[in-house]
Amino acid sequence: MLFYAVDPFDATNTGCEDGNNPTGNIAGGEINGGLSHEQNESVTDPVPNDAWTNGAGAHQGQEVGDQCIGQFGTPLGTHDGAKYNQVINGHFYWFQEEWSNQGHSCLQRLTPTASRPKAKFTVTAGSGLTLKFDASGSSAPGGIAEYVWQFNDANGAQTIEQKTPAISHTFPSAGAYSVGLTIMAKNGTSTGNGGIVTTGHSRTTTGFTVKSAHPAAGHPVSFSALGTVSAQPVMTYLWEFGDGTTGSGRSPKHTYRKPGTYTVTLVMFSGGGSAFPGTGAAPISTQSLTVTG
Repeated sequence: MLFYAVDPFDATNTGCEDGNNPTGNIAGGEINGGLSHEQNESVTDPVPNDAWTNGAGAHQGQEVGDQCIGQFGTPLGTHDGAKYNQVINGHFYWFQEEWSNQGHSCLQRLTPTASRPKAKFTVTAGSGLTLKFDASGSSAPGGIAEYVWQFNDANGAQTIEQKTPAISHTFPSAGAYSVGLTIMAKNGTSTGNGGIVTTGHSRTTTGFTVKSAHPAAGHPVSFSALGTVSAQPVMTYLWEFGDGTTGSGRSPKHTYRKPGTYTVTLVMFSGGGSAFPGTGAAPISTQSLTVTG
């Protein structure tokens, strides 16, 4: 499953560049352009969570690329009378710095650490609409500095940052919600994990069911997905059936030509999908399906 995005750069938009163009006004002077800002926001979105967002303070709700707008660092030199801070394939560029959790600062270059944190959590049903979450199975080199939770149950909801692994959360109404956990190591590196939880149920829940209890090769298999996630109607369904074919729609049918075990993957898009928590989500669900002969 491939996702394509167009990240246009408008050299005439003062919000996208500052007039310093070492390669002409086609690709230089970038503050909000695709190569650094939008690219880094894309690769750090911890799907199935909404997006990497700043959980508190003046930048609450902004994504990772927004943290260093207007900061360029020390120039490497000048080209055609303009400053540059990156050389890519022999070409000179002037790009904004990007945020580093490892150094807690805006940087042009970073050598990442070899060890990475691991994020895990369990879910236990409490009373009513309350679910209990426990991330004590998580780990990080040097120890865990913070557990950051995102419950996606209200537009503009604050992320919850705490030092301890256990937390209880009461959702506003019954249903399925896409939740996310970010583990912050003491050196600033982080990793995320997430899943769908349903009020009144322990453990994470799947986003779809298979109606055929014992599917057989050559016969259609019926799938059925959730219609609502995080109190938002699902707008788009993207299926991978595990045999190299894809599908769409909430309740597709698919025929497997050969017996075997297949991993079925579903991505559901609901709501706005980014920026402030709670405006949408793109949870991913997988199930293993055995097809008989």
